Amino acid sequence: MIDIKVSSSPQETKQIAQKILKKHLPLLKQKCLIFALEGELGSGKTQFAQGLGRGLAIEKNIVSPTFTLLREYSFKVNKKNGFLYHLDTWRIKKAKEVIDLKIEKILQPGHILVIEWAEKINKLLIKWSKKLPVKIIWVKMEHLKGNRRKIKIIT
Repeated sequence: MIDIKVSSSPQETKQIAQKILKKHLPLLKQKCLIFALEGELGSGKTQFAQGLGRGLAIEKNIVSPTFTLLREYSFKVNKKNGFLYHLDTWRIKKAKEVIDLKIEKILQPGHILVIEWAEKINKLLIKWSKKLPVKIIWVKMEHLKGNRRKIKIIT
């Protein structure tokens, strides 16, 4: 299924992320949700991740993990604890670098993985979707004029 939204502000991008999260949240019981964010620099990927955090009532400020590669935030949904993992593959040269981070171990039901620059590890994501309990939500973001962003959601 493909859904296209247009955001006119960072706040609206966050709201779109929250709506998408709410729609897929029931799957957390059986799967890890992966939000695979794609788009050029400044297209709103981190804003989208912040919206997911807000939708999970995460109080910590969600920032892009460009230099740390991976950040972890705890949340509670339906009296169950989980973690939102935020991965930035901007500096990744090969998918093996992500494999070396042992990401597969965190891809468990109840957790959420947000990946910025997901296009750099497409093949790895497809591999995970075939062998692990994950649901990938592809989010392709495009900067239009001004503050406007086109957000294409593929589930």
